[in-house]
Amino acid sequence: MKNNLFKCIVLIVLSCATATAQTSEKKINLTIVGGIQEYTGELGNQFFNFGNTTLKNNFMFGANASYYLSPSFDIMAMANWGKMGIYQNDTLFLKNDIATLGIGLKYKFGIPDTFWLKPYVFVGTGSIYYDENTVEGYEWMPVAAGLGLTFQVIKNITITYQITYAYGGKDSHDHVSEKPNNDGYLINNLGLGFNFCRGCP
Repeated sequence: MKNNLFKCIVLIVLSCATATAQTSEKKINLTIVGGIQEYTGELGNQFFNFGNTTLKNNFMFGANASYYLSPSFDIMAMANWGKMGIYQNDTLFLKNDIATLGIGLKYKFGIPDTFWLKPYVFVGTGSIYYDENTVEGYEWMPVAAGLGLTFQVIKNITITYQITYAYGGKDSHDHVSEKPNNDGYLINNLGLGFNFCRGCP
């Protein structure tokens, strides 16, 4: 019985290891994501606060797309929308709609295309949009960088966890500009992805 169980585990691992990932044959990956986005600035650092209040007031969803260049590099784009709650002394200071758009370069450490688990890092730029409740409704995002981990579930389907830090180009979102530090944001998300486009250039 134990030998049969061991053989089954080995077969599952080998099957995952040879699953069809995003490769030169299927160059496009589209991932639908959901998660939370948090703030740091003059009112404090609220990163990695996963309490019920954060889940209620700081949710986001969106999509990431990437185009395969090589086993080491992808071009990637991100589009997210959600709510942003900013707190002062654990009290909700303001809450508004926030959207982010970004483009960047992903580095996959040269891991073979057929492998089932792929860590990566990325860096890029983009923009942040707010609703009318803030002083200014737009900021350039000079730096957007982060890391992620992609798991190949079955052929052409992936699950990805990604964490992104975005540095705002202005200091207006929280209505406070007493200090020289600009506002920053942290986005944690989990996504379901699909690989397609066989024969793309």
